[in-house]
Amino acid sequence: MVRLSTPTVWTARFPSLNKRKGNLRFLVPVLLIAIIVLQFEVPVLAQKKNGGNSFGVRQIGFRQEWVSVMPQGAKLFDLGRVKQDQTPYLTVMATNINPKDPRRTVSLMRWNGSRFIAESTVDVAGAVVDVLLAGNYRTLGTAGTATGDKGRARGFVRSVQVIASEGILEWNGKDFERVSPAPIGVKGEILMGRRLCVLMAGAGDQTTTYEFVGNEVRVTKDFVVPQEEDTFLRFAIGSQDFPGSEALRLGAGTRYIQSHWKGQNRWMIGLLTGRLVPLQDDPKATVGDRVVVYAPRQGTPEKTFWASSFGDLEEVWRSEALPGKILDVRVGDPRNDGKEGIMVLVSENEGKERRLYFFGKTGI
Repeated sequence: MVRLSTPTVWTARFPSLNKRKGNLRFLVPVLLIAIIVLQFEVPVLAQKKNGGNSFGVRQIGFRQEWVSVMPQGAKLFDLGRVKQDQTPYLTVMATNINPKDPRRTVSLMRWNGSRFIAESTVDVAGAVVDVLLAGNYRTLGTAGTATGDKGRARGFVRSVQVIASEGILEWNGKDFERVSPAPIGVKGEILMGRRLCVLMAGAGDQTTTYEFVGNEVRVTKDFVVPQEEDTFLRFAIGSQDFPGSEALRLGAGTRYIQSHWKGQNRWMIGLLTGRLVPLQDDPKATVGDRVVVYAPRQGTPEKTFWASSFGDLEEVWRSEALPGKILDVRVGDPRNDGKEGIMVLVSENEGKERRLYFFGKTGI
């Protein structure tokens, strides 16, 4: 378990994380970005009306390229090569028609050229704050560790697991099977470059990381802060509220909902809520939500995710108002056509419909 002992002097920036080894006290602000940090506003450039690019020298932007219908009740989704082949699958978690039913349905969906179709479904137990992740957490046939095993030894294959609220699922060739209980309170994962991903649970000074050791999930010992370029925190809970979530802010009124920090695509993604339209089953329902993207400021030195401060960022784009409430935001290439972009799950028509919006990157 992590004990937060670092002084609050780093209120306006990420910790430098130059320590090579140690506990997570240097990482704590990344998950809760510490009820202290994210309240500092990120510099915002002038924006074109209705979702345009910033007027700076760099013209980063996004364009809505398509919209696809998702299963009724969908609340979270992720993207991964779940079947160990090169096909990316959407993993979608949906609630039951009866909102009091604690069960959730997880569907494995593939793009067939015209729409996403479900190839398999499984019921799982839900949680107060549901979680959905598809990532590489263990290798088949070996007791891989997040800090040492790259999963490339002869005879071993990196597998994709699905973290679905209370359980961890794996594709067995025919269907999902439950391989382990999930840690309580998972909020996201730390992508570790070529190494296996690490789960992050809890918040604030109770933040803990977990990894697979054989067939068991255990607390990570002597967690080593990742130094590679393509390592970052990825959230798994969408726009759900949890204790402390109200403090996750990227500028005024914008909630920090997702990160992506690979190659030239280095983004922190925010949610700007629209107009409140309470529903019987969702008193916090809204319409007109927007996605807001922040990127490293033009001319700043290139930094890793962990070394970046919020003074290094600027708002580069925001979407037009979407016709509902944003439930989840992820980044990827769901159609496997070489276009990586921002995927946004939206609840529409008074919560009766779910649609997935894809915004492709434009500019440089």
